[in-house]
Amino acid sequence: MRQVFVVIVRIRARADRLDEFVAGLERNARATRTEPGCLRFDIVRERDAASSFILYEQYASADAFFTDHRQAAHYPAWQELCERCVVADGRHNTYGVTEVTDA
Repeated sequence: MRQVFVVIVRIRARADRLDEFVAGLERNARATRTEPGCLRFDIVRERDAASSFILYEQYASADAFFTDHRQAAHYPAWQELCERCVVADGRHNTYGVTEVTDA
């Protein structure tokens, strides 16, 4: 077994910018999934709140997230998108680790 670094992001987008946010979120997810340290990147849209999302991300290490991911070429565009499209105080990150079995 090995540990992987997990990030769970809760995001609430502005209703008037929802289409722009979803398109940018999908671009960000595609780019992040190509990063060497990214093991998983899932987008969950909350069932009863169309503008609320949960991102479930797994990385090979905390450094793969805090350094490599945040220095990736696509990351500034993601930050700018969030500035335009996420409600004030509408983004919250939770960090943790999980055990995975290599099959």
